[in-house]
Amino acid sequence: MAPERAWLARNIVAVRSPFPLPMNKGQTEKIRCHRLVAEQILSALRELDDKGLRRLIHTFDGCYLPRHVCWNPERPLSRHSWGIALDLNAAKFPFGSARRQEARLVEVFARHGFLCGQKGGGLWEKTLDPMHFEVVKIVQR
Repeated sequence: MAPERAWLARNIVAVRSPFPLPMNKGQTEKIRCHRLVAEQILSALRELDDKGLRRLIHTFDGCYLPRHVCWNPERPLSRHSWGIALDLNAAKFPFGSARRQEARLVEVFARHGFLCGQKGGGLWEKTLDPMHFEVVKIVQR
């Protein structure tokens, strides 16, 4: 599945994180996401950094990635296909896990328009995806 080049050029941007984001192998400062949520992601990361909470991100596991939900072509496109969702700490909080991300991490992202896929995180009641943070509100700053 490949997005139209024109849509990609108009909507997906690469932004620089305010601090290096740890990954499974190495680190990155580059986040590819939808242009309308880029500042919200950066604002959440800056708040984490300002509050000394960047350590709550053990791994950055991606944002923009064109694919179907659960990689199943019978399912709809994932929010990652639009660059409006990001995964954090996937190894510790995998899909289907009842584990919960640190409340301060969830709260910071919520202040910037993102909800979390964990139980009580605001996205779903039946599906557990605690690594998943998805924009639900565009925040104008």
